[in-house]
Amino acid sequence: MYTPTEKSQFQAWAIKQGRLKLAPVHQEILDWIKKQFGVHALDFSFEMRETSKGAPQLLIHLILETVDDVKRMQANRANNEVITERFCEYFKSADLNTTKDPLKSTILTNPLPEIIVTYRPLKELTSEMLQEMREDEKRDILKTVESAWTISQSVVFFYTDAQVKENQVNGTSAKIIEELEQIDKKYGFSPGFDYRFDSKETFDRDYESNWYYYWK
Repeated sequence: MYTPTEKSQFQAWAIKQGRLKLAPVHQEILDWIKKQFGVHALDFSFEMRETSKGAPQLLIHLILETVDDVKRMQANRANNEVITERFCEYFKSADLNTTKDPLKSTILTNPLPEIIVTYRPLKELTSEMLQEMREDEKRDILKTVESAWTISQSVVFFYTDAQVKENQVNGTSAKIIEELEQIDKKYGFSPGFDYRFDSKETFDRDYESNWYYYWK
């Protein structure tokens, strides 16, 4: 299972590749960091933790493009103070809850907890890790469709045979395909096949609820 840190690394990689764009309010912060310090900041994420005494701390993880960028930021502690102040402005603004980026979602107390800024260089992720993230995002899409059961390889399963026909007519199937193809594009994946639809009803009735029989 991949970690939030690896998910953050992928998002930064996707931003660098031009496959993903941040919300304007977040991109504005990164552009400010680049202008202020001469380093290329790709993305950031938040992490809440507690000290040994139970005091809350907010970690801001900044992903920079190169190791040299990280070294440059770490060489001057005054940088942290300036960046911390910039994020404090963001936390106090009305923009905090207007975007849906899960890497930047957190619940803060008033007054703000202690803020600690960390720097990480962009890293390459394994193909296995990228595949796992891709499949998770596909399953998340199906969670938003009440009649969807699961996805296996190129087949999306609804619960009943009737739902397969209904969703083809009402446009649900076409919407699902569009969103799945967007995910493939986001991860730089060319499946080489067309998505199709089947039902759990057929899977249970004709294949004894067995994936081996289904794909045999």
